Amino acid sequence: MRSSVLAYRLLSLLLVMLLLPMSAFAYVYDENVSYYESLPAVEQYMKTMKSPTQTIIESDNVKGEDHRISIYKGCHERLQALGYCLSDYNRNRYYSDDYVTAVSIFAQQMGLGDCFDGQKTTPFLRAVIMADGVAQPVIVAPINHRLYYTKNEKVYSLKELVQAKPAEMVCWKGTVADVKLLSGTKVRYTVSCEDETFVVEFVHPTRSSTFLKDDNVIVYGRVVANEDVQILADMIAYSK
Repeated sequence: MRSSVLAYRLLSLLLVMLLLPMSAFAYVYDENVSYYESLPAVEQYMKTMKSPTQTIIESDNVKGEDHRISIYKGCHERLQALGYCLSDYNRNRYYSDDYVTAVSIFAQQMGLGDCFDGQKTTPFLRAVIMADGVAQPVIVAPINHRLYYTKNEKVYSLKELVQAKPAEMVCWKGTVADVKLLSGTKVRYTVSCEDETFVVEFVHPTRSSTFLKDDNVIVYGRVVANEDVQILADMIAYSK
């Protein structure tokens, strides 16, 4: 019952975010924080947690045997189990880049607006992450961007994209020229890159929105040797 109520609240929050001006966000987030604080699991966790006033901050860059590393490790492993993290726990320091990103995504999807930057983990945020049955799995799973970049760790140019071999993992920016719905979640996009067009197929995660014509996007996918479909996308995101 609790998970269904939480899912309803999160959906309601997303709808409100689309409808309200920026000045109204604070109220929405304050209301959501109050809801989480009232959950018995969160209340119980905050009563029993070690270092109940400890906030770990990205800029501290603590190493060695500092007790804050155990806080980071627990949160990192929990976020990884829920699908927000990709890489393993870094034993040399806390707040690796993927953890900062994971905290930011988690805060957004759980409606905790004051944690958007992922730069610090407060006792309250730790309780929401760690309390039994409160944290929800990721909606859109992350990918390892570096696997799709060129050897120079950049997005592909048109020349590099044209020369890419079948099964090569590529990352490139373009503009949506056409959209064709193939099934409930499967979409075939035509995406232009420097005036050249590529056909991209993508299976959207549940509850995610379809991109529209003229949207600027970044595509992460694999080249295929099929004339009709040139790229099978693992992820598509908005781009500047």
